[in-house]
Amino acid sequence: MRNFQVLYEKPNALNDVLIHCWDGDQLVLAFVSREALDDYFRSRSSLTIQQRNLLVDRNLDIFKRIIEKKYKNGQHSTYSRLGQDYKRIDIKLFDIEWNGERLTDQVLDIASKTRFIAA
Repeated sequence: MRNFQVLYEKPNALNDVLIHCWDGDQLVLAFVSREALDDYFRSRSSLTIQQRNLLVDRNLDIFKRIIEKKYKNGQHSTYSRLGQDYKRIDIKLFDIEWNGERLTDQVLDIASKTRFIAA
């Protein structure tokens, strides 16, 4: 799998974070659950979709490993959109915690300080 990228442009109705990646010439979609991120970072109140995107992007190496493992183990479904079928991987809180690696939320501190300084 290659070219992992958080898709910032189009939030979905569930406010899940969407990661695009490729298996050969096939696009694979990974959805990181809003609830999983909110529960994992419960010390942060009311995360926005932009903050969730930043968190996943900052921790993308960890999410890559989770996605690759689930994909290798056949833990994916089919996502159909506009006549196209894609492999879909859903990432829940269990996947993040079971992985054993700790996600960081420092990017939110940096983002808030940058906004404060720029204001």
